[in-house]
Amino acid sequence: MQGPKCLAIFDSGVTDSRIYAMGMIALMGDVARGSISPTNANAICKAGGQLLRVKEMEVKYGRQYKEDGSKVLMLGEPT
Repeated sequence: MQGPKCLAIFDSGVTDSRIYAMGMIALMGDVARGSISPTNANAICKAGGQLLRVKEMEVKYGRQYKEDGSKVLMLGEPT
């Protein structure tokens, strides 16, 4: 049995929605093949959901970070 294919995608870093989607699709295949346990898949899905939630909050409530309009979510006042 070969190793999980989703690891190669997630290890390279999730920098955009396309990579996230490709990793999640690979994860589904890994679970179906039995190369990753449903328990580990659940943990990955929960972490991915939290990542999406942070990005959503950043877009909604974030402060402008650079001139290009990118935002960052401040979790506290800088000291």
